[in-house]
Amino acid sequence: MKPMDHAYKNLSCQLITEALFRLMEKEDYSDITISEITMEAGVARRTFYLNFSSKEEILDRHYETLIREYDENITAETANDIRKQAEYFFAFWQRHRAYASLLEKNGMLYMLVNRFHLYLDRTGLTFAGGVPSTELVYLSSYIAGGLWMMLQAWLQRGFRETPQQLAAIFASAAGLAGSGREVHAG
Repeated sequence: MKPMDHAYKNLSCQLITEALFRLMEKEDYSDITISEITMEAGVARRTFYLNFSSKEEILDRHYETLIREYDENITAETANDIRKQAEYFFAFWQRHRAYASLLEKNGMLYMLVNRFHLYLDRTGLTFAGGVPSTELVYLSSYIAGGLWMMLQAWLQRGFRETPQQLAAIFASAAGLAGSGREVHAG
């Protein structure tokens, strides 16, 4: 693909994504049509289908972009400490609260939970001290579910607490603070 074609494709994708988000602020996701998205974005329907197969794919790609950002900015020090991981998680979603709020408003926050659980599995979450693989499956599910349910409650409460406060609550609730277990990702 030529550089100009690539730039045009990126711009088209950005316009379409932003249009979907603007529409989600006004109406339910399930009621939004491809025609509405293209009209709001100012692009042809053909341009939409050259870049996306469905409106769900817009959300999927945006989430993948966020996961890359999340992964690129997590440090080795943060990745090895459950409390620091939780603080990073909440600080990250505080920065992306508009997107998380749109999904929560539309009853779609579950999409992020499922993908985050896959992310934890993909990045090789492990616990120091040799946790059996069967236990690791459940711990990974517990961590993903706990973080996301806390995020949902935080969204509903209007982000009143700081990421540090939520990380302390999570670490305490997870029973990992002072348990002698360290978490390692990667």
